[in-house]
Amino acid sequence: MTSGTSLKGVILAAGFGKRMARLTQNYPKPLLPIVNIPALERIILSYRDVGITDVLIITGYKAEAIESYCHDGRQWEMNISYIRQTEVSGTGSAARLAAEFTRDTPFMLTYGDILLEHKEYQAVFNLFNSSDHGAVSALNRLEDISIGSAVYLDGQRIIRVVEKPQRETAGTNLNNAGLFIFTPDLFDAIDRTPKSKRGEYELTEAIQLSLSENKNMSAHIIDGVQYDIGTPEAYLESNISLIHLFSESTDSPDIIS
Repeated sequence: MTSGTSLKGVILAAGFGKRMARLTQNYPKPLLPIVNIPALERIILSYRDVGITDVLIITGYKAEAIESYCHDGRQWEMNISYIRQTEVSGTGSAARLAAEFTRDTPFMLTYGDILLEHKEYQAVFNLFNSSDHGAVSALNRLEDISIGSAVYLDGQRIIRVVEKPQRETAGTNLNNAGLFIFTPDLFDAIDRTPKSKRGEYELTEAIQLSLSENKNMSAHIIDGVQYDIGTPEAYLESNISLIHLFSESTDSPDIIS
């Protein structure tokens, strides 16, 4: 457990997983195993190991399966609760459901289909605690930033985010890696964020609104692997990458808590 600011944890796990084809017919994406352990459980354990004991999971598609697997969290010595997102209206709307749970407490937020090595959760936590950063986002580098969320920096400070920019003109390969620490100020920004072109309330747009109002958000660029289960190809690659990590290390891989 890590000392420092007390955080709560939020995991967005409501998506349908349409791009996963038959893999999610019977299971929600977050319960798909990465080397025999569901991605969601790996995330929960990483939260626990940075000192987070209270976690809210936003569920939707096959919510019962997630709630049945995780129960109330006591098997991990944690407190887990749930809110179901009944209307699929974007990641911003999903995050907004956590307002009553977090109240005045900063919180770590991630997606249930994205997993980082444990050291990255710790690094984001440490950065948040090191000074008054306001908020923190983990970033990774993408070869093709047009499929991600481009992030622009001034030193360590994030100054702009752009969803799926043109690759040729983006001018950066830094991408939102899907792990954040926010303060409750985020919910006010979500409330003032208009719908995107897709007709949804996007978390990225709420972040950009906050940045445009000079809210402080710092970046941690990961040096490990981002394990993604958003598509069948990414899911296969994530399993292969972690198997290689097992085979190359004489100790437990850093992703295992």
